[in-house]
Order: sequence, then structure tokens, then C-alpha cells
Amino acid sequence: MRLYLSMLALCAVCLLLSGCGCSKEKTSADGVSARMKDVAYTNQLAQIHKGHIAVANRAAALRAKIAKMGKEAVKDPQYSAITNELAKCEAQAAEMRRAAREAVRARILKDAAKKGNLKK
Repeated sequence: MRLYLSMLALCAVCLLLSGCGCSKEKTSADGVSARMKDVAYTNQLAQIHKGHIAVANRAAALRAKIAKMGKEAVKDPQYSAITNELAKCEAQAAEMRRAAREAVRARILKDAAKKGNLKK
């Protein structure tokens, strides 16, 4: 009997903690957020993505050159030029990731301000 009551209490606690599964915000019916339907916003993200791909391809080509040169090439002046170029590519990639984050954040804040639920 005691085991039965403790299991019943555990089930009641789990039921209370689980909630009903309802969320306050309603999602769109087709699963696509409204901001993804904005052509200007998606074009901005596409341009950032294309730039990021170009920089990543350039960095991959530089890494392949470094791998082809081998371990003995560390003393070669061309090696240092390639590694400097690779560092520039990685900095550009980081800048593009930051730009993408800022674009998405700005749009989310803009949408939140329209809805009136912007928290400061």
C-alpha cells in the first residue's frame, strides 16, 4: 500500500511538472517563420552565405597547399605567406559569421518590437 501511494505521488508530481505542452506563441501553420518570407532579408542572408562559402573555399585551398608543402616547409618564406593568408581568411570568416548573427538578431528584434513584446 505504501509503495502504491509513493508511486501515485511520483506520477502526480511528474504530471504537474510536465505541463500541458501548450506554448504561448503560436507557430505558423506551414512551419516557416514570417521573416523567412521577406525577400530582402533572405537575400541579405544569401549574400552573406555566398561570401562565407567563397572564403571557406579559399581557406581550404590554402590548407591543401600547406599540406602539400609538408613539414619541412616551415622555414620556407612562402609557407609564412600562405599561413598569413590563411589567418586573413579565418578572420574574414569570423567577420561574416558576426555579420550573419547581427542581421538575424536585428530582424528578430524588429519583429519583437512590432509585436510589442520586446524585453529590455
